[in-house]
Amino acid sequence: MYSYALGARARTLVRQSQREMVPPDSLAAVWGYIIQFPEIKDNISVLTKKAGVSVPHFCALFKFWFKCSPGQCRLNARMERACYYLKCRSHTVKEVGILVGYDDPYQFPRIFRKHMGVSPAKWLG
Repeated sequence: MYSYALGARARTLVRQSQREMVPPDSLAAVWGYIIQFPEIKDNISVLTKKAGVSVPHFCALFKFWFKCSPGQCRLNARMERACYYLKCRSHTVKEVGILVGYDDPYQFPRIFRKHMGVSPAKWLG
């Protein structure tokens, strides 16, 4: 998990005061960027440059603080945004897929179904 990124003493300190600690500002800024712009297809190296750390260190810290990988965080943000657009009922399923960052019109419904358990059309009910 994050053992290679943090030393034994640091892990102990983090566990002891985990409730009081907040993520580093650079990591929180990257998380905010992912949440605010889930449709942008930045690769992991772009995100690590924003955070100012190496790729393995970034992935370990991100997973430690936010309990999911950067890719999973982006997927969750995309699905939340897709649900919002679908509730508005002002866009087609294909348009929603494009708005949340999927270029292939068949990829969005497939991923939505996998993530939410039902197709976008059935989710609208």
